[in-house]
Amino acid sequence: MRGLNTLWSVLAAGLLSGCTYVVKDTAVICEADDAAPLQVMLPAVAGQPARTIALELAYERVDAPPGQDDNAVWLSLSAANAGRRRYEPRLQTPHGPVQWGPGEAPIPLWYSTAGAHVVREDGQPIAADPALFRGFGVGPGARGRRAIRFDTREIDLNSDAIRGPRPLADLNLAIMIRFDIPPPAPDARWTFHPGQLRVGDTGVVVDVPARALCLRKGHRGKVHWSMLP
Repeated sequence: MRGLNTLWSVLAAGLLSGCTYVVKDTAVICEADDAAPLQVMLPAVAGQPARTIALELAYERVDAPPGQDDNAVWLSLSAANAGRRRYEPRLQTPHGPVQWGPGEAPIPLWYSTAGAHVVREDGQPIAADPALFRGFGVGPGARGRRAIRFDTREIDLNSDAIRGPRPLADLNLAIMIRFDIPPPAPDARWTFHPGQLRVGDTGVVVDVPARALCLRKGHRGKVHWSMLP
C-alpha cells in the first residue's frame, strides 16, 4: 500500500508541475557591426620589438536558471589573442593531461569588474558586482544549478584554466559578471560597459567596447511551472 501511495504521489506531482515552451521578445546584447578582432599595439619589452596583436572579444547576456538569482542581470565575457591554441576534447583521455591543439601561445589578459557598469535609460550608471563567476553549475550537495564564484577579484581571461575544460560549470571560454538589478524589458535601451583588460606586464590597458541592448523578437524559450506549494 505504501508503494502504491508513493506512485500516486509521483504521478500527481508530474501532473501539477512541468515545463512548456513560449515565444517571447527578449533584450539581448546587440551584435557588433564589425566582428573583426581588436587591434592592439604592444611596446617593446624584454628584448622583444614592438608589435601589434589582435584580440577576440565576446560578451552576451546570460539567463539564470529558474529560481537561481533570476532577479539579477548576468553578462558573459571572453577574451583571447587571435589564433590562440585551443583545447582539443577529442584528443582527451580519461586520465591523461589536457590536450591542446596547434596555435599561438596565450597572452595574459587580466580582468576585474572595476569600472564595469551598465547605463539605463535614466542615465544612472550601475556598477557591476566586484565578484567574478564561472557559470551556473551543480556543486556537491547543491539543489539545482547555482552561480559558482571565483575566489579572486582579478583573473586572466586568456589562461589555460579558463580556456580549457571547466568542471561544475557550463561557460567554457568565458566568465560571468553580475549586476544587482532586475532584468531589462525586451525594448530596454541599456548600454553595457564591461571595463578594461590589462595585457600581461606590458603596461597596455584596453577598453572593452561598450555594447547596447537590442530587441530580439519571438525567441522560443523554456518556462518551468508548478502548482505545488
